[in-house]
Amino acid sequence: MNLNNDRKPIALLFDPFVYIAGAKALFLGLGAILIAGLIGFFGNTHFDGVLDTHLGAPAPLWFFLSEGMIDWLSLALALLVMGRLVSKTSFRTIDLLGTQALARWPTILCALITLPKAVARFGHQLLEHLTKPGTPFQLNISDAAISLAVVAGAVVLACWMVFLMYKSYSVSCNVKGGKAIGTFIGGLLLAEILSKIALYLLSLALLAPAATGHATSQIEPPSSEIAASAAQFVDLLVKEDFAGAVARFDATMKTALPEPKLRETWQALLAKTGPFQKQLGARATKLAGYDVVLVTCQFERTALDTKVVFDAKGRVAGLFFVPSHAAAEASGPPPYARTNALREKEFTVGRGEWRLPGTLTLPSAGKKCSGINPGSPSSSIPSSITCSSPGKAKARRTSMRNRGTSRSRW
Repeated sequence: MNLNNDRKPIALLFDPFVYIAGAKALFLGLGAILIAGLIGFFGNTHFDGVLDTHLGAPAPLWFFLSEGMIDWLSLALALLVMGRLVSKTSFRTIDLLGTQALARWPTILCALITLPKAVARFGHQLLEHLTKPGTPFQLNISDAAISLAVVAGAVVLACWMVFLMYKSYSVSCNVKGGKAIGTFIGGLLLAEILSKIALYLLSLALLAPAATGHATSQIEPPSSEIAASAAQFVDLLVKEDFAGAVARFDATMKTALPEPKLRETWQALLAKTGPFQKQLGARATKLAGYDVVLVTCQFERTALDTKVVFDAKGRVAGLFFVPSHAAAEASGPPPYARTNALREKEFTVGRGEWRLPGTLTLPSAGKKCSGINPGSPSSSIPSSITCSSPGKAKARRTSMRNRGTSRSRW
């Protein structure tokens, strides 16, 4: 098809499929998808849906590449079905697959504009302020301006990509007018659902090894080099050598948690927990290519796990303070618990990867009453039940077994 040379640049931007189709479009489109995934890997930009773009958690390179492929296949297959249903002419499957892949090339630009660290910093500050209302929000004007510009650019790129997807469908399947628009919208919604389901299953595959490692980890003295590094890092915090601690951060952490902010965080923690007393042990797991070490620390009022995340180069890429599950497991029930009045029975709800372990707590003898305490080892809301008369029960939070969400029934 010959077009005026003056209109060719515009056509290449908004309707390139009059020039490129078939295997050539497929080759170029798949290359664009992989490049976008590679750039997204460096900026933690996830294309987690046909039209979705978010800054998220670090993950292996294959995960970022898979996201783009799943998005492309979900929409291409949905539109292929729509095209076969409504098109009155025959068309080649490879034309639709190829042009739909090529229509995703604006994701390269979207991945590039989200690379600036200002976007991650502003997003982190905003999320912390929304999830912790009492946290003071210190607005960085330049970070906010860059983030707003990136959001505006991402919206424009998303609209452009949707237009290219529609043109690909209309040209490849030879469908026009209201029929083309209606079936395209239907295919787009179907593809969004399919891609979300596929990406959810992919994320389960990514997290499965980490979940297994967490379930089997035990509290013990640091034995590995990475666990020892985490223990040393905690020592720096205890000694208030915040400059030394920040020196172990990666570039992102140095920006998000500079020395004054780290000092403020540690001092705020001590104000709630009381002075640091000692380290109780450490346990390490692997998660998405990162080494995650939980250093159990005893403070005056409570025990916490200092969660230190290391990247492949041994730099600290994450720092969290969470309730200590290992310490709670070892502490046993409080003195006022009447353990002789109760008996417990282990049970499991569900099958396969959805299994939910728990403990059924029953009175040793007497009235009819039950307490159900199902959950996973990652929770810390325990309970038990004692009965005094028919139809009445008194629930106490006594057991420190970390069995999950507590519910009582009588």
